[in-house]
Amino acid sequence: MTQLTQIKEDMVRYLSGCSGLEGTSVTSEYKARYKPVPLTRPLVAVGFESLSVERGGFSDYMGTVEGDSVSGRQVAITLRLDIAVPKNQGGSGCHAVFESLCQGLLVTPNSFGVTGMRCREVTYDKEAGGFVLTATASMTALLTTRYSEENFTDFVITVKEKGATVS
Repeated sequence: MTQLTQIKEDMVRYLSGCSGLEGTSVTSEYKARYKPVPLTRPLVAVGFESLSVERGGFSDYMGTVEGDSVSGRQVAITLRLDIAVPKNQGGSGCHAVFESLCQGLLVTPNSFGVTGMRCREVTYDKEAGGFVLTATASMTALLTTRYSEENFTDFVITVKEKGATVS
């Protein structure tokens, strides 16, 4: 599992236990054909909206940990939170779920460091028989890689003598 997939799965696990989201199914993003039809309870699907690398220096090298070399990059992440509610809850049901997401991610202490959230317009999804709303959550993460001496198997040594290169 990649670090990005782990962030998404950790978010699903966290939101599944958040106050205000009881009775809401929280899952990783889904393809349209796998969405429950008709909707019988609120649903939040977590996926990626965008990712970008934030350069912080000349190199990705961060030092050593327990003898291993560590490199890393700061990544700006925007998660997409697709909210869907049954028709009988109306568009306000989407906003109620969004408010609970804001409470859980912006106000309640957690390890994600979400710095902002936004939502788009509520629309009606005829196929699902309910209302839908897409929200986004912005955060940053440090993605790291550890390299031990065992990761390096081939070395190339180049020596330069009197203007000629010898390998």
